[in-house]
Amino acid sequence: MCVLVIKAQRAIIRKPGSFDVFDFEDFDIGKVQDNDVVVKMNYAAMNHLDLWVRKGLPGVTYPIVPCSEGMGVVVARGKSVNSLKEGQRVLLSPGIGDYLSEDYGIHGETCNGTLSSHLKQKSNLWIPLDDSIDDRVAAAFPLSFLTSWNMVVRRCNVKKGDIVFIWGAGSGVGHAAGQIAKLHGAKIIGTARGSKISKLDSGFWDLLVDPKVDDVVGAVRNFSSKGVDIVVEHTGEKTWKRSLSILKRNGRLVTCGGTTGPIVKINLPHLFIKNQMIIGSTMGSFEDLKNQILPRVSNGDLKVLIDREFDWKDIAQAHQHLEESNAIGKVLLKIK
Repeated sequence: MCVLVIKAQRAIIRKPGSFDVFDFEDFDIGKVQDNDVVVKMNYAAMNHLDLWVRKGLPGVTYPIVPCSEGMGVVVARGKSVNSLKEGQRVLLSPGIGDYLSEDYGIHGETCNGTLSSHLKQKSNLWIPLDDSIDDRVAAAFPLSFLTSWNMVVRRCNVKKGDIVFIWGAGSGVGHAAGQIAKLHGAKIIGTARGSKISKLDSGFWDLLVDPKVDDVVGAVRNFSSKGVDIVVEHTGEKTWKRSLSILKRNGRLVTCGGTTGPIVKINLPHLFIKNQMIIGSTMGSFEDLKNQILPRVSNGDLKVLIDREFDWKDIAQAHQHLEESNAIGKVLLKIK
């Protein structure tokens, strides 16, 4: 065990509120235990979870350091750490523990997050990176791709020939889910508004629909008269009715969020007569992140869509950008 003298700084939300709640504070890394690793952070990445935490999410203890994703370079390690070396690039697992257990945690929600100049965490939460993946991509993919992999592969068992409908093709989860489904041989339908469609790879999607001007249900029925096998839901209240309308007999609706509202209605006869399933999904396993997703991102089978990079001191502007639905892909925060 050692004590590091490092000039460290972190962003902090002392209490929930609007865009003016962010503060920055100096802090001490403190004692480095035998299994600790200290990383000089290069990037953090944002998700809608960050917006909810900033506004006031039940169960969150304030003050809290925001952001669930990030990467950097190892600057110190405890004496029992042999798997990582000083100078090695690493990314942090956004989740802590077994994602199926009641005590599962997420950085930036149940404990301090990644928006910090230096971060100390146990060695088993850091994943080494090789030169095939750059800093920006490494910071941007973990949470959205892990969430999407668990939804599409583990929970819905996507297979070749399935038709998968995804709300928000330009979001982190939407873009990841589309790629993962396509990788497994599915046909994919996505939604995007206005100019966002032109910014997406339209040749990748089998159908892109603008929910602001198009009849989503009609467009899906024209593509597949019986509906879709899987609906990837992370929007909630405003889209739920249409999600159930396009789900075919024996179909699976999987949800990981409710960005437009958490309260939805279900017509039970439609559900049980059609033998449909509604599935909840949160995050995924560390093993899938390390052994299934990272290699596919590194070799280019899965591509990360990055919208924009902000200086970490401009966290308020980054929140406003994401909250106004301006982002196409992930929003990054460069830590200097």
